[in-house]
Amino acid sequence: MTIVKKKSFLGLLFLLVLLVGVSVFSTNSKAASVSLLKNSTLTSDYTNQQLDLTLTGQTGLEISLLTSQYVGFKVDDNLKALLSDPTVANSLKIDYSVPTLLGNRTGVITTLRVDPVTGIVSGRIPFNLLNIAIGQKATYHLSSTINIPAGSYDFEAVAADAPIDLPLLGSNGAKTSITVIPTELPLTFTFGTSAIGKTTITFSNAIPVTLISFDTEGGDHVKDYADDAGNGTVQFRTKLEPGTSVIATVYGPGGEDYYEVPLVVPEEPIR
Repeated sequence: MTIVKKKSFLGLLFLLVLLVGVSVFSTNSKAASVSLLKNSTLTSDYTNQQLDLTLTGQTGLEISLLTSQYVGFKVDDNLKALLSDPTVANSLKIDYSVPTLLGNRTGVITTLRVDPVTGIVSGRIPFNLLNIAIGQKATYHLSSTINIPAGSYDFEAVAADAPIDLPLLGSNGAKTSITVIPTELPLTFTFGTSAIGKTTITFSNAIPVTLISFDTEGGDHVKDYADDAGNGTVQFRTKLEPGTSVIATVYGPGGEDYYEVPLVVPEEPIR
């Protein structure tokens, strides 16, 4: 009887150790598989109404335990409404290049989950990842034809072993930002003469609270910030002669200089 009890106790102890080991392994695997890329970075570009976001990083050890993975990109909150446009939604696609033991596996995900409420565009890579090469570069590229208004915008992206959501992006997402400038000159400039005989320039349709400076050939320099409606007025120290060249320098929302506009004082400035 004593021997039987000892065997039963040892068997129970072995089973307990086995269960604890499985539990620890599962917990560690789950925790490690939240973020699938090491040292991930996100870059962005917006040219000719073409938005490109590229997520890159090194594959981690835990990715070899997975059978699939998801990738997601979040657009700025001010752009979420644009995802409701069918033309924009249909233009979205994600290209991927994932390293395997047999070389890079590439493809395009065109069936995407587009959520205008959260601003997340995500997709599932539809192949087995058990042969992923560890410590190699993986790339995920989101592209879309979209008309983004002038302004500054933030983006996030992440690769994971589960559908992408806001908490996952917030804790593990790589981030980037872009500043979109007008592709065509939206500003209008009007020369005038003040009550005390000095030349003025009134501008409108500028990005609110952005700086515009004006410089003449003779070294005169004046500047003003656009108000909340995009309007402003500057006054020179003297009355400028007709034909005088003036360079208007328009600064972006972050203070960067992004374009110059050549102006010429007309023959008869309007009072």
